[in-house]
Amino acid sequence: MTATGSAKHSRRYSHTLALILAAHLALGTWYSVVTPSWEAFDEWGHYLYVRRVIEERRLPSVVSPASGSEVEMRIQPPLFYVLAAVATCWVRMDSEAEPVVNAWWSYGGNTQTGVNMMVHSSGRPTPCPDCTSSSLIAIRLLSALLGTVAVWLAYCLGSLLFPDRPALALSATAVTAFTPTFVFLGSVVNNDIGAAVFGVAAVYYLARWLVLRGWWGDAALFLLCYGLAALTKATAYALLPTALAVALAALAYARRREERGKWCTKLAALYVAIAAAAMLTAIVIRLFQATAESPNHSIERLVTTLFLNTGSFVAGMHWAALPKYASYLAWTYWASFGWGNLKAPTWAYLLAGLWSVSAFLGCLRCLRSPRTDSLQRMRVAFLILVIAIPAALAILFSLYVGWAPHARYLLFVTPAVSLLLCLGVTQWVTGKAGDRVLAALAVGMFFFAAAVPPLVIAPAYAPPKMLAESQAVSVPHVLGDRFEDKAELVGYDLQATGRGARARVCVTLYWRALAPMEENYSMELKILSESGNVLGQLYSYPGQGNYATSLWKPGDFFKDEYCVSIASQGVNLGDLKAQVRLFLYPTGHTLQVSDPEGKPIGEVALLHALLAKAE
Repeated sequence: MTATGSAKHSRRYSHTLALILAAHLALGTWYSVVTPSWEAFDEWGHYLYVRRVIEERRLPSVVSPASGSEVEMRIQPPLFYVLAAVATCWVRMDSEAEPVVNAWWSYGGNTQTGVNMMVHSSGRPTPCPDCTSSSLIAIRLLSALLGTVAVWLAYCLGSLLFPDRPALALSATAVTAFTPTFVFLGSVVNNDIGAAVFGVAAVYYLARWLVLRGWWGDAALFLLCYGLAALTKATAYALLPTALAVALAALAYARRREERGKWCTKLAALYVAIAAAAMLTAIVIRLFQATAESPNHSIERLVTTLFLNTGSFVAGMHWAALPKYASYLAWTYWASFGWGNLKAPTWAYLLAGLWSVSAFLGCLRCLRSPRTDSLQRMRVAFLILVIAIPAALAILFSLYVGWAPHARYLLFVTPAVSLLLCLGVTQWVTGKAGDRVLAALAVGMFFFAAAVPPLVIAPAYAPPKMLAESQAVSVPHVLGDRFEDKAELVGYDLQATGRGARARVCVTLYWRALAPMEENYSMELKILSESGNVLGQLYSYPGQGNYATSLWKPGDFFKDEYCVSIASQGVNLGDLKAQVRLFLYPTGHTLQVSDPEGKPIGEVALLHALLAKAE
């Protein structure tokens, strides 16, 4: 290629990179606009920590009095909160009221009760609609900027490892930029995205140490970036054993090479950096995690148990949950929103799984191919170590403490995963055709990520659509029962679907608000047999959790739909009935029910029409 042609290609790649960065920043901004406030992992606690730093101009004490959410965050390393405070201190920091928790929010399983952890006062799924805080918006935008920096570092990593394949580096950068989970976590207030920036930088300098002739400089920069990551989030500690594994692998590689002297000097530099990183880790753990009240949160206790009482550590592992935890880690890597309880359509994970399997097989083919030189194998092995060790540690930690590992703990390995995904594809489709396939995958990822806010996030937090009064005549079964003149159950519809273990009853309730309510009443829905036995039940705030009664305005008329799984063996589906109760949780105070003429009925409204069976 001529110098002129090379320059043109270089400009084209630069323009493409700029476009990818701009598109990621735009997507992050859009996600931050669509996601309601506090509907991300511990966002309220993260926000409180930043606000405390700005107001008090110091780090809050771990042992000083605070609310539960804030205590959880105070055991976190402080760097992200300091950066957020410095970057947004010029923005007016409003005093936000403690958010109201949805008592029946669903972390997993039946999402009909609401994926929203908080009750949003506006009742609208628009950006931070229930909060006038410009500071929250500013911190979210800071997260989007940090995510964009991480994407740029992903390109640097790809260009370093595959300098002769710019299309591969760009495609992997685009995959990183448009992975929906990565975009989402870069659009809300959390320290995961801060750890990702410094973690990717640490991986980059670790790679520089491996593939270039830099010795002490790259090792020192790795140490610096690791230290910043460790001061941002404890999950960055996984980089320490990763660096050690890379050093040991490099040692094995050096023994088969002639330039042993060079490698000895290189290894000495990295070993010194690892030792310094280990000491820094111990200091950070002592300062921030050692005072945690819960043993599950104390990394110091965890490490002590692992090395001093290995038998107890192994016996205490929840081994039966391993398949479940590994599956959760995999799907949350691709598309996970809210509190890890909001998913994309199933087909998206199936396609991602097919891509991952084909890429994995392609990477194996690359490693086994006689055309792959030793340096190429070393770079692929490096990426595998960067992914496998943190993932294994995340799963082991989760097996010990007993909760599923979310992929946000491994956000800094996203660029390495993207590189292997793209590299594996090019083992099956080579040359320009392979570049076109990679470009198509990158474009597809962008459109998928762009479709998530309007098609997945916004509908999940949307209140029920209001009905016109003229639509009351179309209610299948008119009831008119009143709950202490606060709410009216205008009517309902019941349908039985499925058979055996898959049997369920779908209930449509038509509500009308009669008077304002200050409290959030819970709804109890039970499916009963003809003899009155409870076959299935659920509890929720109305509107599938998105329209709590404190949001109701007199005259609101809407329908509320639920499907309840039932034990249908030996039961005639045509004889089933349902009952509805409104009560205050946890006191149990129940609204009394009366019929349309005002005659008291009791505590429940009975829905006793014959069910229409829908197969």
